Parts: sequence; C-alpha cells; structure tokens
Amino acid sequence: MDAIKCKTCDRGTLVKRKKYRMSGIVVLIGYILVIPSVLGILIGVAGIVGSGSAGTSSNQASRTRVEADLRAASVPSAVIAKVTKNPARSIAVSDTAALNGMQRAAIRSASLSLAASDVGTTVGVGLFAGFSIFVVIASLVGGLLGYLLIMKKSVLQCDTCGATVATG
Repeated sequence: MDAIKCKTCDRGTLVKRKKYRMSGIVVLIGYILVIPSVLGILIGVAGIVGSGSAGTSSNQASRTRVEADLRAASVPSAVIAKVTKNPARSIAVSDTAALNGMQRAAIRSASLSLAASDVGTTVGVGLFAGFSIFVVIASLVGGLLGYLLIMKKSVLQCDTCGATVATG
C-alpha cells in the first residue's frame, strides 16, 4: 500500500491512528461513569444470586424450627411430614382425629408459622431482588453513557505536522 502524502505540509505521510472522539475532560467523565457502572453490575448480579439463596435457606430454617416444635409437642412423624412438606395443603381431619388439643394447636400454629414465614421470605426476597435488578439496569445505563463518552474514532494523522483527516 502506498503511503498517503499530507496535503497540508506536503512532506509527511498520513498514518492511521485511534483518537478519542471527545475532549480530555469529557473522556475523564466517561471513565468516571464506566468504572462504578461495572462495579454496580457486579454488585447487582451478586444481589440477585444472593437473594435466591437467602430465600431458600430461610425457608429451610423455618421448616426445621417448625419440625422441632412439632416433635416437642409429640405429634406423629407422618403428620409432621405432611405439615412441613406442603404447608399450603390443609391436613385431613382423619390425620388429627387421634391427637389431643395441644397437638392440634401445635399443628395449627406450625401451619400458620410456615405460611407467615413463606410470605415474609417471598416479600423480602422480592424487594431485594427488585432493588438488585434496578441497580443492574441503572449501572447498564450509566455504563453505556460512559462508553459513548470514551469511544475512539479512526483518523489519518500526518506524522510531520499533525494534521488530522477523518477516515470514512
């Protein structure tokens, strides 16, 4: 490929280079936007993953606690399994017919406790995951704006006089 001569100074040749599209201050602002945006995306993704695992461990902890309470009330293992495995489904009357009043009260209390725990966990996880998604989206917008400010363009620049010509 033949070197392109500079038409400004007639001595130098034009060399392909990459230059920032914006001024130095604007590029600095772009980097100030991009770096925290990357961190915000990482924190938001970690929050989304963490909210899912927190919900799972919270549900398991409440089930374990309810199971221990029912064992302390001398509720049969078959009934405990039905209560803790599917708290949304009510226990059949035939399952509790042979139990005394204290055991029935413990089963009602356990069912309500599991339902309340599930609702609280769902609301908490939903709020935290929603906030994490908001952080990710806001960080993506900030990162895109920062990237637009730090983009480079390809130019031809004279190696002698420094004259610049945009490449098409």
